[in-house]
Amino acid sequence: MRARTALKKAFEKREATIQPKDVLLFDSVESYQRFMSDQKYAILATIYKYEPQSIYQLAKLLNRPPQNVTRECDLLEQHGFIT
Repeated sequence: MRARTALKKAFEKREATIQPKDVLLFDSVESYQRFMSDQKYAILATIYKYEPQSIYQLAKLLNRPPQNVTRECDLLEQHGFIT
């Protein structure tokens, strides 16, 4: 019960008491939805399914310009979705 109370207080203060490894945190569902566009979902799904070896291959699979895919991949990398 004490842990639940402490967690609730930390959440109300927006304090991160525990930072698990390999977990992405967004301030709200809305901020996640603003970040995660259909294009980003398509990139992640294509990487998972086809395992392209370059941005160029990924862009070809997505039928999108490489510079646009690069920009989206840079954002996904900054947020820890891809490495």
